[in-house]
Amino acid sequence: MNMAMEKAREVMKQLLRDPEIVDRLLPITRMTMELTEGWDAGKYDDSALREALRGFVAVLLEAIEGKSTELRGFFMETTLPAFLEAGQSGDSLVKASATYVCLVAAELAAAAPPELRANVLSLGAVFAGTYVQEVCQVVSRSRS
Repeated sequence: MNMAMEKAREVMKQLLRDPEIVDRLLPITRMTMELTEGWDAGKYDDSALREALRGFVAVLLEAIEGKSTELRGFFMETTLPAFLEAGQSGDSLVKASATYVCLVAAELAAAAPPELRANVLSLGAVFAGTYVQEVCQVVSRSRS
């Protein structure tokens, strides 16, 4: 990996470790729910969303650190199926997930130094592709 991508990875780690990150992402979470047909945003209070957000941030940080996928596996086995069990459709979960990871990547890129924004966005896009693929697998398993 080139030096700019390594710097971008370090910037993303710093941003994701910021104690305020959950509060920064909460409005994006609400907006994603409101924009996604079939998603009942009113069903989830801020406390429940913050809990899910902390999990998502941990999953993203794990991916950026490249250490393991243990947290992501746990998240995919617990948090996402809970949304489905609460009545969200699989289609709305996939659409919301794709929308959400794009918006999070854009938010992180906007917070990065200008010379690293494209690299931060690229790292976010790679994560988004893998994440959405795994969400599709969760939905597929729920339909079996």
